[in-house]
Amino acid sequence: MVSDEDMTSVLSRQYGVPSIDLSRFDIDPAVLRLVPAETAQKYQFIPLSRAGATLTIAMTDPTNVFAMDDVKFMTGYNVEPVVASESMVADAIQRYYNGGKPAAAEAPSALEIATRALETCRTSTTPTCRCSRSSRRSASRPWRGRARMRRSSAS
Repeated sequence: MVSDEDMTSVLSRQYGVPSIDLSRFDIDPAVLRLVPAETAQKYQFIPLSRAGATLTIAMTDPTNVFAMDDVKFMTGYNVEPVVASESMVADAIQRYYNGGKPAAAEAPSALEIATRALETCRTSTTPTCRCSRSSRRSASRPWRGRARMRRSSAS
């Protein structure tokens, strides 16, 4: 019933922060590297620009002080929020952080990485253990020899 633009303008007036149309804004890749994609997705914001010691971010909820504190701590910049609609922020995160690909096609999970590593180890011709049985036996012989010598001298 209410369009995203109308909702964004109402939130802008209510919170006293400017609103932005992210579809008309190009973001510098250097600014995007300041904040990891996981943080941007978690708090539903996208970094827009940096001027001096101030980082401007477009947020769906400009009252989220936890998000702004995390970004300030992470980047070392003062954070200035602007409000944007949820759909625009989600589209911008997907476009800039995921290269336009769906979010599910991003980095492989830890389980996938471990599985690939195990498969690589199994197909590798190099042995995983570099010591052979004969070298393990010879390494343990001097200890046994000393133990026998101690026993024989004690008796």
